[in-house]
Amino acid sequence: PALPVLIDHLRRDISAKNHTDLGGVVAFLSADAVPSLVELLADHGLRGRSWIARILAGIGPQAAPAVPALTVVIEDKDREEEELRRWAIIALGAIGMEASAAVPGLVGVLERDSLHLRREVVDTLAQIGPAAGAAIPALLKSLGDPDRELRLRVVDALGSLCPDPAAVLPALVRTLEADDVDLRVAAARAVGSMGADAELALPFLTEAFRDSSSRVRVWAMCAVVAL
Repeated sequence: PALPVLIDHLRRDISAKNHTDLGGVVAFLSADAVPSLVELLADHGLRGRSWIARILAGIGPQAAPAVPALTVVIEDKDREEEELRRWAIIALGAIGMEASAAVPGLVGVLERDSLHLRREVVDTLAQIGPAAGAAIPALLKSLGDPDRELRLRVVDALGSLCPDPAAVLPALVRTLEADDVDLRVAAARAVGSMGADAELALPFLTEAFRDSSSRVRVWAMCAVVAL
């Protein structure tokens, strides 16, 4: 009986200073709150809907029934404010592999949205993991983005979501030769995370043992051990 009271109070008082605490209470109630939160998320007359997405992010994997509603939010660039869309993207990442149905929408954001949101999308795809394999072509394309931070996130993501290492190893091997030390480190780390499936990268990793950066050398050695 307490849940309807909390949800009603959240609807009326979402912009008040105590809404952060209330969100924590609703998140604690976990999956029981998700249907009501989805209704609030769809209420375009409600101010501060980004807090609803934040609460869903706090619930995590048990918020999986909210994936369709969150996907609608991230895809509606013309109608939804960026902060709400950002938190919807974060919520999908917190849900994890159960958010795989949102991958096409996330790819759309990655291909044509603001840098701020594209960075969040890369992290979310990594959290979804191998179930986000359909995003690999868009991620590989993003390796050519001028934003260094985005490229770093993409390299890390490729190491965690690729169901077929052969699809990304050529790009990661090329990144092992990048001018940017952090990119080389990230590439070695990503290859190592693939384990024995990345054995074809072994010659390139051993070549990295002679890298000018000790960080790259260490991560290349760790990757070889992982293979």
